[in-house]
Amino acid sequence: MFHVEQKVNIKTQIIYLQTIDISRLIWYTIINIILLSQEVNNLTLTNHAKQRMQERKINLEDVHNCICQGVTSEANNNCIRYTYNNICVIMDQDGHIVTVTYTSKFNKLLSKHSKKHNITISSLLNLIKEGVISIC
Repeated sequence: MFHVEQKVNIKTQIIYLQTIDISRLIWYTIINIILLSQEVNNLTLTNHAKQRMQERKINLEDVHNCICQGVTSEANNNCIRYTYNNICVIMDQDGHIVTVTYTSKFNKLLSKHSKKHNITISSLLNLIKEGVISIC
């Protein structure tokens, strides 16, 4: 079983892994997991991202899950887009979270349901987070 201590330097982890006799595919997979865990454990949010998270009722756990489990794609300005569970996280080349939003499909659903029920999107998001209603 492979276990990585949180406080160990990434370079030390990579050197250790190079001494283990494992296939190259497994080695790359493990390296990606280590790098991703380092990235997620040291999230740096811009003020803009924090503001958008607050407005959209998206918490750090949502962002963490999006980065760990989401589908990655290229975004503008050499950024990476992570999409998971209707949430979209944009990270720049330096690992800073630039913004956090919902997918366009989910935004359309929010708009439709807020108009239908005559409530603000913020109120609708609160009801969804509390599990009172579901719009999907």
